[in-house]
Amino acid sequence: MPDFSAWDPADWSALSGGVTALVAVVAAAFAFLQVRHAKLLREEQAQPFVVVDFESSPVWRNAIELVVQNIGKTVAKNVRVTFDPPLKSTEQQGGYELAKSVLLTQGVPTMPPGKRVSALFDFTHERKDSGLPMTYTATVEFTDSRGRRQETLSYILDLNVLYGLMKFTEYGVHDAAKALVEMQKTMGKWTAHSNGIRVHTLDEDARNFNDRWQKEKSGRHPSLANFTPAGRRTPSRFDKYREPLWRHWYWSIQLERDRRSRIRELEAQSAARPDIAQMNAHELERLWSSSWPGLRRRG
Repeated sequence: MPDFSAWDPADWSALSGGVTALVAVVAAAFAFLQVRHAKLLREEQAQPFVVVDFESSPVWRNAIELVVQNIGKTVAKNVRVTFDPPLKSTEQQGGYELAKSVLLTQGVPTMPPGKRVSALFDFTHERKDSGLPMTYTATVEFTDSRGRRQETLSYILDLNVLYGLMKFTEYGVHDAAKALVEMQKTMGKWTAHSNGIRVHTLDEDARNFNDRWQKEKSGRHPSLANFTPAGRRTPSRFDKYREPLWRHWYWSIQLERDRRSRIRELEAQSAARPDIAQMNAHELERLWSSSWPGLRRRG
């Protein structure tokens, strides 16, 4: 134990200098560790990070997709994915076999940040009782943009987690595109011969005008059995009943002939069947009242 009472000012000055130097060394070491830690943190945040997983397809939840994605902030190169045990799927129609695809046999040369590669793997309803493995270990090897080998990543992929789940239906871009295709097909049926849009409108005012005109000319309202009781189509309501005199007299004569023919028909029915004579009498009265003024009712 040093005798501090015997120390002179020179000794105390030397001690002070040593303590100051020690503090400076500790501070420098701490600063160096902080800088190194920040550098490592920046490198970790900036490095590529490739994930592999099985996901339900957004198009159809029963479809299982294999997804490989770079969620890091820099480019991943020479991405290779292997599975243990090797991938096997019930979906091998038409020679399709995911395990023999370029994605798994040769890998992806370059995966920019956010790059996502997905492929159909299987269907949940077909795989459940197929006897094929439900759990895989996926191993991912890749390098960064400078060609430096990154840490090998391993993922335990369990297909069982896709079963027994409930979720709301979420309509996305695929559904919007599908709806647009259906709209295009429907609108394609609307085109006329000149590629214009075929339009069908129903004007209530025009219909009322038609009914009034037909009733005024013939005395009867249009019906499903006879759309034109006046003997011709209704002119445009903008014509305001204006028509050539010869056309007016022509249709007047035609209508009078139709009325006289109908009168003879009803009178013959009433004579043959007295039970309906009373019912026919109302229509005969209307027909006679609408006939030309110079004609007299018979009988």
